[in-house]
Amino acid sequence: MIRIDFDPAHLDDDLRAEWDAWMKRAERATRQLIQKWLAEGTLTSKDFNSAIWRDLKGWLSRHVFHGKCAYCEKLIGDDVELDGEHYRPKAGIKYKDGAPVQVEDWAGTPMEHPGYFWLAYHWKNLLPSCKSCNQGRGKMNQFPTKDRRHAYLPRLADAILEALRTEADCACSLLDLLDPETLDTEEERQLLHPYFDVPTDHLGFGAAGIEYEMSERGKLSIKVLRLHRDTLRRHRSIAQATALNTFMLNFMAHLQAIQLNPPPGLDPEGVRQEAVKRGWASVEPYTSGQQPHSAAVISYIEMTLNQRLPAD
Repeated sequence: MIRIDFDPAHLDDDLRAEWDAWMKRAERATRQLIQKWLAEGTLTSKDFNSAIWRDLKGWLSRHVFHGKCAYCEKLIGDDVELDGEHYRPKAGIKYKDGAPVQVEDWAGTPMEHPGYFWLAYHWKNLLPSCKSCNQGRGKMNQFPTKDRRHAYLPRLADAILEALRTEADCACSLLDLLDPETLDTEEERQLLHPYFDVPTDHLGFGAAGIEYEMSERGKLSIKVLRLHRDTLRRHRSIAQATALNTFMLNFMAHLQAIQLNPPPGLDPEGVRQEAVKRGWASVEPYTSGQQPHSAAVISYIEMTLNQRLPAD
């Protein structure tokens, strides 16, 4: 997983028009969901419009995530294999063993968490994901939090009602008022998010594409998303070997050129640093996050650098 810096405010005119049109659909559908939940206290799968997040997942895949899974960085070439993943599950939360997450209702009575339905169409809660990370033995409806603490239902309802009132009183966007980041004050999430986290602070990758955790959030992300899959490790390993070979060829070529025509006052460490710079430039598609398994490649090359490449 790599950090994704995405801000819709910086889109060019053509993409911004597409984005604004999608946002209008998402806000209208969000309002309808909230109104039905407030009126009936429950929702069914028929109340959700999957076409809205299906359209966004494709748009994000093409314009933001370089055709890769937001979690494992696998290249997803076929739209059939691409899921519109809800980071915070939209219709109920379950633990790894399948047991539903419990919260309390207005009377303090335990009940199953209804899911983060008001975020069903929020762009910060929607990520393009491969089926292996999202379905089957992957994430499904899991959303791990520290000490299994999830936001208290009545306070969430109050926040939703306040957002509706505020929207009516100003020219505010409902989705902006329902920003999922505000929930982080209520529940300490333990699953990495490419917009909100710096994944390299939590995950690392060694030789043979093998992942390792650097924090509890990294550990749980590996477990929930199954980032330890054998197929992932093989593909990471191939990417690592290919990129490191490119890096080393350019690194050594620069050193050899300097040896053939050494400048006056040669500084060996300065020469080495310039050669390292040339090496990184040669693997720019990985450092910019455009290639599959970029995080594993960068981590592996950095590990090699820390072992000290030759100076001559």
